[in-house]
Amino acid sequence: MPPGEVIRLSKSASLIAGQNKGRFPHCNSMVIQGRGVTAIIDPCCGPKVIKPWVDKVDIVLNTHTHSDHAGGNWNFEGKKIMVPEYSFATAGSMDKLSRRYVKTDSQVKGWLRSARESAGMRDTQPSGFFQPDEELDIGGVKVVALDTPGHTYDHTSFYLPDEGVVFSGDIDLTTFGPWYANPESDIGLFRRSVRRIGEFKPKVMAPAHRTPVVEGIDEALVDYLAIFQRREAGLLTLLEKPHTWPEIIEAGIIYSPERVKRFRLIHYFERQMMGKHLDELLADKRVVFEAGKFRTA
Repeated sequence: MPPGEVIRLSKSASLIAGQNKGRFPHCNSMVIQGRGVTAIIDPCCGPKVIKPWVDKVDIVLNTHTHSDHAGGNWNFEGKKIMVPEYSFATAGSMDKLSRRYVKTDSQVKGWLRSARESAGMRDTQPSGFFQPDEELDIGGVKVVALDTPGHTYDHTSFYLPDEGVVFSGDIDLTTFGPWYANPESDIGLFRRSVRRIGEFKPKVMAPAHRTPVVEGIDEALVDYLAIFQRREAGLLTLLEKPHTWPEIIEAGIIYSPERVKRFRLIHYFERQMMGKHLDELLADKRVVFEAGKFRTA
């Protein structure tokens, strides 16, 4: 999809193709056009792409407040900007957001630098929030703010029940798979959210970082869930022989050993995501810790 291309998804909904093929530090955005009202979801599709929409949009909605989704909110300052309820206290401050998403002062500096320089994010106070599963009215178009946590605690998908369209944000169906490297991310909630979207049997699923899916949605969701299982299986295979925690991270089950060794941020992501898998396996008593090392039970 060329940047700026508008793809009609249904009577009221269209996808705007983001710069960098809709990948980080940008995303694809969705526009909902009701009677006399236009809303845009996640307006971080890139400065060149968003510019023609600034005067057309009345309402901004965010699936969550990562910089590649909320980074373009500042273009609509003074208009109605709504975020998930959980995000409202932090959404207006990049410093507060950074301290939600990473842990150390050094990581905070890196997050802020990336958000400003890559995504173009600026402090922008939202004007309101929506509650989990709240039904919104966009000029007569019914839009449900589906509570789909896991990627972040507040992650939301937007469902148009009368048109069978879901904008699924970072339940993105990419080949890389689910991303859950923030302290608040949760694998169990993420799995549940993926299954929840499938229960609505959407006709069109529009993720934020890839082309819309029209055929084989059920299969695509199953394949996406299977990536959790593959990562867990990789960890269990590794732990057939005892390993220390640093050795588990350095194995690079998710990102590859080379990238984990080379990039400090990737090392952090690997540690966060593998740690969540390890916690699950320890809780299920499928892995044990003894003599300073982890192994399968």
